[in-house]
Parts: sequence; structure tokens; C-alpha cells
Amino acid sequence: MTDDIAIRIRGLGKKYTIGGPQEKYHTLRDAIVNLLEKFQQYT
Repeated sequence: MTDDIAIRIRGLGKKYTIGGPQEKYHTLRDAIVNLLEKFQQYT
């Protein structure tokens, strides 16, 4: 058996996110702006 290295990898690791993705807080202002933006698409 030879000691030749075919592949060398450095800095390999895993990344964990605790809590998972969270939704953005949705306000009444956001809802109104979204409604107006959708309305403008049809005019």
C-alpha cells in the first residue's frame, strides 16, 4: 500500500442553526403596502 494522498480536504465542518428559520413580523402597514403593490400590478 502506498502513502500517496489522492484527495486532501481542510476546514471541512458542519453548520447548525438553532431554532430554524423564523418568519418576519408582519404589521398592518406591511399588509397595506403589499395590497397596494398588488393593485398597481393590475393597473
